[in-house]
Amino acid sequence: MASAVANVFARITLFAAASVPCCGQYFDWTLQPEEAQLQPGDLKQVLAYFCPGQEFIGKGSGCHGCPARTSEAGNKNIDLKIASAIRGHFRAPDSDDLFVTTHGCEPHVALGGGAVVFTKSPKGWLPSRQYEAGPLGSCRTVRNRRGLDGLLCFEEDGHAGDQEGWVSFGYEGERDRAELVYLRDDADFICGSTIAVEPVVVESSVERFESQKDNHGALTLSIDVKCRRAKNDPTFQNLCMDRTDENGQENGGVIPDRAFEPFHSYHIEYRFDGERFVLAQSSAAAKRQFEACLEVPPPVDAGSKPAAPPTQPDCSPPLPTGAPSR
Repeated sequence: MASAVANVFARITLFAAASVPCCGQYFDWTLQPEEAQLQPGDLKQVLAYFCPGQEFIGKGSGCHGCPARTSEAGNKNIDLKIASAIRGHFRAPDSDDLFVTTHGCEPHVALGGGAVVFTKSPKGWLPSRQYEAGPLGSCRTVRNRRGLDGLLCFEEDGHAGDQEGWVSFGYEGERDRAELVYLRDDADFICGSTIAVEPVVVESSVERFESQKDNHGALTLSIDVKCRRAKNDPTFQNLCMDRTDENGQENGGVIPDRAFEPFHSYHIEYRFDGERFVLAQSSAAAKRQFEACLEVPPPVDAGSKPAAPPTQPDCSPPLPTGAPSR
């Protein structure tokens, strides 16, 4: 690794982007990682940990079948593949480590993969943290003031059209990672569904996700997101099944905009204080209102009397300082 300044973010991937569960990347995180490539000798050492003698190296390196350490151990119909590897100082400021994620041989509840940490020794890459199901998604390193690298990760999951995404930060060995941003999009799941009884439909997306340094050299995350809602009522159901624009033309299967309230946009910033990402005070209201837009009231029990309509959250952008209150 180069200097901490030059390597605020550093990433190595193996022939392909980091894995995203299910059906590929849904949300556009816009902040793209730097990519490099491990040497075949390094790959061979990593794969020897999983499946000595059963590895294959090339495009989509991995193991033939599911090795013993995985939930699907012994399954010959699935291959374990290396999804990504990130090099950094994860175990100690002076250690040379590889954070390796895998895809395959794990159930959906584990996001379809796992992760393991290797540390460079005179004998090569040796595991310093054993394999665990559940990868962290697509990650980048962020070095703290002590020279230890944390992982800023983008994760996604999907269930029959109900999509979730989140950004988290933490250090190797920590069980509780700090969630910085959460997204959801359940419009396609609810549209026309006979099992979805949520009273509100939510769509959200990332408009911009960038890292930059301020005038004092501190790392800042700038996140622009937007959100809109609709009542899950007969009007919405009719519009979402129609899938035509205002002129009656087919729109490629997209739920028409007129089924929703207008989008509201929010700007959220975090500053890295040398150890953690701290929400900027100026972004507190925007983050709170964005989360209110994402909030869905509990579903109504099919056999009970419907509850009173939920109070619509204030999803409008925060007023500028000094502006009159509504």
